[in-house]
Order: sequence, then structure tokens, then C-alpha cells
Amino acid sequence: MEIKAAEATIETDVALSSGAAVVFRKAVPFSGEFYRFRCQLVRRDAGWLVAAAEWEYLTLEDLFPESLKILRQIFPDL
Repeated sequence: MEIKAAEATIETDVALSSGAAVVFRKAVPFSGEFYRFRCQLVRRDAGWLVAAAEWEYLTLEDLFPESLKILRQIFPDL
């Protein structure tokens, strides 16, 4: 969203699933949950720290178009 020298604001979609789902990833459709994270980051020394974050639950239809495209490459039957 915005990146400056000492701070940044990012937004990303994340898919979460239980560890057992990883074993069956190729055999069964994805059964995880989707979230959108918005984070305020600050640069400290050589890295970035999260200063604030919020997230919201998403449905498949709410995902960013590029997120959905990648998800469909991994799970063609989605």
C-alpha cells in the first residue's frame, strides 16, 4: 500500500489451515480459512517491526484477484 524509508503500510491475504491439511493438499480441496491482514511497519536497524495490525475474515469471493489466481494454481478444483 505504502512504503517509505522508515515506515510502511501493507495489506495481504493469508490462507490458514491445520497441519493435517498439508498432508492431503494434493488429494482433497483446500479447507482452510482466509484472512486479510493490514499492518503498520516501522524500520528498526536492519529489519522491520509490526507497530500495529488488524485482520478480517474473508470468503473466497473477498480475496484479492491475484490471491485467488495463485490459490487456484495450487488447488485447481477450488
